[in-house]
Amino acid sequence: LVLRDLHSLTSTAIRWLERYAEELQANESTLMLADVNPEVMKVLQASGALGVIGAENVFPATKRILEAERMSWEAAQAKIAERSQQE
Repeated sequence: LVLRDLHSLTSTAIRWLERYAEELQANESTLMLADVNPEVMKVLQASGALGVIGAENVFPATKRILEAERMSWEAAQAKIAERSQQE
């Protein structure tokens, strides 16, 4: 999920992200957030949502265009490959 233009999160949005992350985890999938700006990252940390989503699944915004998206894509591909080897 790319959060490029998101600069704040409501408590409803935080709860939705947590529930979605938990639902995906229950189905052996992973929610990944890309292009997360510092303000949103602080809210994720303060609310505890970062712990539910997993810090390794949140990719901060960078000055380079699409870099966070590329990093999240590579991480997703690595998770898929790892799960394929386990089967």
